Amino acid sequence: MNKRLVFVLFFIIWGTTQALAQVVDNSVTQEPAKPQEEVLPRRTKSSYNLISPQELQKQAEALLASEPAVSNFVEGRYDVNQDGKLQKDEIKAFFSDIVFAVERRGWIKINSPLLKIFDLDQDGRINRLESFEIKKSLR
Repeated sequence: MNKRLVFVLFFIIWGTTQALAQVVDNSVTQEPAKPQEEVLPRRTKSSYNLISPQELQKQAEALLASEPAVSNFVEGRYDVNQDGKLQKDEIKAFFSDIVFAVERRGWIKINSPLLKIFDLDQDGRINRLESFEIKKSLR
């Protein structure tokens, strides 16, 4: 017989016996199948209403008007003039890159105190709905 054929038949038989053994083990113990838990909790629309849109807009405008200090390495990369503070243009560049990353990935972990304003559901991440609020503040 051809060696390849023997090899393929061996793995087909071995895989079938492993699958049958697993079925037999599950039926002997008779444990009920556990439903898979969701990775993310379901959020209702009301969980995003922790802050009014007007208040969020005021906070975003105040953030852009102030010159917050650079608090981590990521923000430091946007500090073009290396003065330790982020100007309005630097903050806008930072926010536009965050929006771009969220659109590609779906969410991004908050690594900056500047982004905590936009974390509407307080889960430590910026998702697409929250990135839309960042876009509105950039206009």
